[in-house]
Amino acid sequence: MKKTFIILIVFAANLYSDDKFSLKAHSAIVKASMNYINPELKMEVNKYIDFILTGAGEYKSNSQYSEDSTKDLFDEIYTCKPISSIEHFYDPYYPNYIPFWNKCKPPYIKSNAINRAKYIYDFVIKYYLKNEKYKAYYYLGRVLHILADLSVPAHAHYTLHPFWPFDDRYERFHKELMLKGEYFNNIEIISYEKFEDYFINIAKETYRYPSDYEDGYSADGKYYYNNRGKVDSNDGFNSTLDNESCNLISERLIPLSISYTTGLLEFFHKDVMRRINEKN
Repeated sequence: MKKTFIILIVFAANLYSDDKFSLKAHSAIVKASMNYINPELKMEVNKYIDFILTGAGEYKSNSQYSEDSTKDLFDEIYTCKPISSIEHFYDPYYPNYIPFWNKCKPPYIKSNAINRAKYIYDFVIKYYLKNEKYKAYYYLGRVLHILADLSVPAHAHYTLHPFWPFDDRYERFHKELMLKGEYFNNIEIISYEKFEDYFINIAKETYRYPSDYEDGYSADGKYYYNNRGKVDSNDGFNSTLDNESCNLISERLIPLSISYTTGLLEFFHKDVMRRINEKN
């Protein structure tokens, strides 16, 4: 499996639903997941919706404060560039950190999506327990952004995709894609006891699908896909994704991303409730 340094380009999509709102992909996935979380959590998330969506993706005029951008709304976490973008990748079969020197203080030289998500999640818990929930939900949005990135095959494969016209075909496809109604079918709440399992397991599912110039792969041998959207047992094609493949990937991985986002929101809610009860 090739390892490459990468610059992240945000994949974008609009979301059509009953209320006809239009959001970038990351914010849209978080918004869609709210249809499946428990009523108590949904009520609270709605109170802080601007904060969680600002952290998750380009939302309204606050795009510069998303996990893909250069600023932190509350100046608590490091946002050194390009390290923050590079940390949105995780190969579940070769889960090595990316060695990278940067100007952060202190320098942060061991990086991947799980590492960064854990780092930010600590701030989520810290501020929730301090009853600064607007901060907690902002940082939770940034964590959910990283989780959604791992539903993009290029992020699990470490496939090079810097900028147009060299960006990943699947991510580019989302810039023009309206999330279709069938993407909201077969949504389930994914439940794990450990925080990192959400990231590891979504990456394993995503790995089954191809990115530009790299086939999907599955360690269990059940199925994986080539760049023409077909189940394939041969590795090593050398072309970019076509529309058929992008459609297949979207139909499978957007619902997966919504399911995992729903599950991680529920995990967060149980986690903070448990911590609050332990304090009392």
